[in-house]
Amino acid sequence: MLLNRSDLEQMDEAHLRRLSPEQLLAVNARLLQDVKESHDRLNQNARNSSVPPSRQPAYLESGALAPGEDPKAKPDGGKEDGEADERRAGKPEGAPEYGRMQILPPH
Repeated sequence: MLLNRSDLEQMDEAHLRRLSPEQLLAVNARLLQDVKESHDRLNQNARNSSVPPSRQPAYLESGALAPGEDPKAKPDGGKEDGEADERRAGKPEGAPEYGRMQILPPH
């Protein structure tokens, strides 16, 4: 990064108004470079950098979007929540229930 935190904290509208046009262009060029670098860092993941997959945040591992992928597209082929391709785990609805009966000793 070209501008550090203290540089940015010192800049405000009054400070920018005191600068000459040449100085404003120089500050603008540094800010533009910093924004581009920040965007590049934000867009890095295990697929497009040397970062190993184990360093990728857990919330991005299974549902990470590839570049150009539509974030509104449903990952399971358009199925709504609750619809599954395979059987759901557990007892099917309407099946008889089985359980253990505890026989209590008489008093």
